[in-house]
Amino acid sequence: MSVSIYNRSGGASSGALKGVHSLVYIQTSEVTSQCTESSTLTTYPTTIDRVYSAPYIPNQNFTLSGVFIVCTTASVGALARIMLYDNVNGLPDNLLATSNSVSLSTTGKKSVKLSYDLVAGTTYWLAVQTDTSTAVLSAIPVSSLLCIQNRNDGAPYSFYSAYGTYASGAENFFSTYTSPAYGGDSMHFVGLEKK
Repeated sequence: MSVSIYNRSGGASSGALKGVHSLVYIQTSEVTSQCTESSTLTTYPTTIDRVYSAPYIPNQNFTLSGVFIVCTTASVGALARIMLYDNVNGLPDNLLATSNSVSLSTTGKKSVKLSYDLVAGTTYWLAVQTDTSTAVLSAIPVSSLLCIQNRNDGAPYSFYSAYGTYASGAENFFSTYTSPAYGGDSMHFVGLEKK
């Protein structure tokens, strides 16, 4: 049995751990994600208009230059967007940034510009939304995501999701989406590129 212990500290010491993601300094043009453990990516299907979100707590300050997802099963004419929300009372709340739509008509890496200054120790929520239920994206296994809540039987919840019409654009407040709920499956991988 192995136990992963995550330490978050706002201490003034330059060596103080401030977040659970991106523990090693990220060089310019390098990539990080919402993974907490080293593991092989899996895949996870999309659901039309569903917004999947998972927390990201950087251990360092850095500026995003772009984000990406990886499409493993294409869907002709399908689109996706990536969003960044802040955290209020343990849930995604205010929209901080959103990407333009990317096409899921072909497989492969789907990059898009998204600029934002991330602050060490701050909880952000990375979100992915598509307008299709037939595309499949690379995903982080539940064992490599933060446990954000537990079910009554103790099983972990690894993401928080809701629904909104894709064509209407990203909601400015996550609470505006309908049917919010915790989920305990894999979460779509979001690559974060440092400026």
